[in-house]
Amino acid sequence: MKLKEAARGALAAFPTTAIDGGLALLEELPDGSFTARFDDGSGVTTVILELSDETARLACTCGVSDCVHQAALLAALAGDEVFPARTSAPPSTTPTDEASVVEARTTSFSVAELTAAVDGLVGAICKLGLSEESEERDLALARVIELLAGQDLPDLKRTVATVRRTLTTVPPSPSTALPALARLLRISADLASESQPQRTLAMKTERREEVKLLEIARYSRRTPFGDRRDVLYFLDLDEDVLYRELSASKPGGSAAAFSEGPFGKRLLGNLVSIEEGPVPRRIRMLQYATVGFADEGDFDHVLDCCQTEVEALYAVLREAVELGLDAAEKVVMFSPERVLPSRSGIVLCDDSDALLPLARGRNPAICAATDLLDRQGTILAIIGQLVLEHRLLTILPLTALVDLEGGRSLRRLT
Repeated sequence: MKLKEAARGALAAFPTTAIDGGLALLEELPDGSFTARFDDGSGVTTVILELSDETARLACTCGVSDCVHQAALLAALAGDEVFPARTSAPPSTTPTDEASVVEARTTSFSVAELTAAVDGLVGAICKLGLSEESEERDLALARVIELLAGQDLPDLKRTVATVRRTLTTVPPSPSTALPALARLLRISADLASESQPQRTLAMKTERREEVKLLEIARYSRRTPFGDRRDVLYFLDLDEDVLYRELSASKPGGSAAAFSEGPFGKRLLGNLVSIEEGPVPRRIRMLQYATVGFADEGDFDHVLDCCQTEVEALYAVLREAVELGLDAAEKVVMFSPERVLPSRSGIVLCDDSDALLPLARGRNPAICAATDLLDRQGTILAIIGQLVLEHRLLTILPLTALVDLEGGRSLRRLT
């Protein structure tokens, strides 16, 4: 299917109010960014268009100014065929096109229907609890999953996946379920007020050049909808802050991060775009070069940037809850004062004897691999996700900085 045919068919399946609102938003959009990826069989190129009140800026990873990729993105955004006026006659379609439009209409949903289903799911869980079997609760979850299938709502899909995973865990964890339920209500309210599309389209960005980055962690996740999400975490070696790079794919599609190279790479971001938001902020690599791997100076830098007090990690968790974020997105860097043995495995400890166990209930295999690293050498730091288990803060390691026989290295655990 051609791009414009696909866009016409998909747009025709939207409710009239959504189309009119989207067109009005595009007309009035004061600033923001649009990103497109083109794969012509020989390679993938990425184009970004940044808008502001004063100007529009274009950049492409092919390195050619005024290239065909930039022209394609501009044509897609500007063409009347892609965004037809509501007063114009409907585009002519072949029988195949019409069947596609009809199929799209049958799988479309109204915002009111989806928000009602999400609110119903939250209400069913609050009324019926997590532990006991409940057909009403299971039907409410199945209805939300049905409405979300094929929809581009990644935040809502990830949160529903967390709730589903909690309900199928024995025993279920209230400390995981409660923040997820709060996020469901927040996302539902955003959808109802139509603030979610505005925040996506008008996301403010900062453009920077010559940014020195070290990849310190990465992980992949699949949702019950078959979507795959890859996340790479980078330490800015000049600003000492974390960024995350995201890549998502639909069922059957390939998912690859925008930046290429084996884990632990160093990048020079010749041109990057960084979205506004809580740390770690999202980064997009517009033009970059791989410049080797971490050295001893980089390992010292990682340790200097690590948190060393468990209480500071509780503050990070509280901030995530207050912002309505998934605590797992708040990847942290922690350097323990000591690593203590226990019957279940190692426990991290700071200089005030506060304990930070590993999130063994979330992923026993990763935690067992971390125990093995401790037996082989010395764990200097853990980069991982915060997990609240039974009212106790834990960490799920993604990466460990270890000293093995006098040599330090970053070991990926996921």
